[in-house]
Amino acid sequence: PVVCGPQFQAHNGRVSTVFPKQQPRAVLAGFAGAILVLAVLFRIVGVDELIGLLAGADVTVLALVAVAAVGWLLAIAILFFLGRTVWASWDQVAQSGFTFQFNLPLFVVSIFLLVPGRTFAVEAWRRILRTLGNPISLRFAVYAWFVSNLARFIPGNVFQLAAMMMLTEAAGVSKINIVLSQTVYAVIALSVAALFGVTLLPIAQEYIPLIVIAFAAMIVLFALPGVFQIMLTVSTWLVRKVRRNREIVAPRVRITFWQGLVAPIFSVCMWTINGFAFWLF
Repeated sequence: PVVCGPQFQAHNGRVSTVFPKQQPRAVLAGFAGAILVLAVLFRIVGVDELIGLLAGADVTVLALVAVAAVGWLLAIAILFFLGRTVWASWDQVAQSGFTFQFNLPLFVVSIFLLVPGRTFAVEAWRRILRTLGNPISLRFAVYAWFVSNLARFIPGNVFQLAAMMMLTEAAGVSKINIVLSQTVYAVIALSVAALFGVTLLPIAQEYIPLIVIAFAAMIVLFALPGVFQIMLTVSTWLVRKVRRNREIVAPRVRITFWQGLVAPIFSVCMWTINGFAFWLF
């Protein structure tokens, strides 16, 4: 396995955390690559022509250019931090003696299975967002979800959410609804994942029906309109505390039991397909 996070060592009965050293070569290589890309672009386009076009451009065009520039900067940052993570952990991989062996057909099937698996997650989130009053198409939701997920490689744990806000703003989605929908979806998805984790424990065969009943009970629980409203209320309270804004009020939504079934059922489908895909890998 690739170890990127902290490691733990025991010394005289005490456990200490050891963080892997950052590789300065990776940092320098990332900056050099970014500068090289910019140099090539400026060489092809021409700095004088670019400045002249921007100086005489309309405000709308400048806004589009600014958005595109932010997108390019995010893309470069994602590649930089992803490359730095791989570079920083590569020595540990080499020392462990781990070797990669691929079964190409199964690998291809695994990659293709991940797409519908993640699409189930997107649809679950999209249904929650629609309940909050911001309907978007599945195609646009897939685009916003997959592109914003790339930003998770940037340190800070906020760029994924910020990228999703920026991408969905063009469709009229409010930022607070993005936060609330992602929070509610995370609660449902992580609860399902925790129950899946129980199945990895050494459980006697006679207890397997209890696991199935627990899955069914969890799906029914999250489908209840009252539970959905509680999750929204708690999520809004947390946002209000973080932002220190008492004007943020929990939305009152009208959702039926059958509409509420979609998110938990699709979360189960997502984890099931993803698990099978990684098993093939």
